[in-house]
Amino acid sequence: TRLACDAWLLPTDRSLTIEQAWIDQLQTLGVLGANGPEPPQAFEPALRTGRWLTTAEGTDIWATDVGGSAATDPAWFVDGAEAFVTAAARLARDRQPVNKRALPLLALPVVGTGAGGGAQAFGQVLEQLLPRLQDLAGSEQVDIVLVTREAAAFAAAQELRSTWPDERWPLDAHDLAEAGRLGELARSGRLVLFLGAGVSIGA
Repeated sequence: TRLACDAWLLPTDRSLTIEQAWIDQLQTLGVLGANGPEPPQAFEPALRTGRWLTTAEGTDIWATDVGGSAATDPAWFVDGAEAFVTAAARLARDRQPVNKRALPLLALPVVGTGAGGGAQAFGQVLEQLLPRLQDLAGSEQVDIVLVTREAAAFAAAQELRSTWPDERWPLDAHDLAEAGRLGELARSGRLVLFLGAGVSIGA
């Protein structure tokens, strides 16, 4: 809710229910009326996602059906995330990205693993979600942020990415070796970055 992005996924269910934790976050943004949240407009069930509203900063909030149960296949939650990315990317490509980014920026939580019913399948959802988002970022020409609120979830995502084979990263052998060298310098405290003032324009 606090990212300067072009669109983010608001978890809902088939009945377009918004959990209180998300309502609290939305109230801090000032996008809810005095009488509480206006419910999102119904979207086609087959799509599972629909743009609900746009903030004053130009960020679209997409209500997306990722509300299942403990018995829901983890792939179903991931399909909801893909529906959001595909729809939001299509709309974002027709406008100037927020903060003059080269590509639109989309954000989402680890879908379905909170009140969506998939908490016990967190690891399985994450295993399927991360590579799907990586592929979608390429095919839809967008940048994607996966937001994790807890340190354990962040660590799990980082660990999973570290196990990916090299072919998932579009780097040749020389670039991979250079990345490794820079990583070692950073770990040993011997890496200094010199950055021009323009690097902060996205912030």
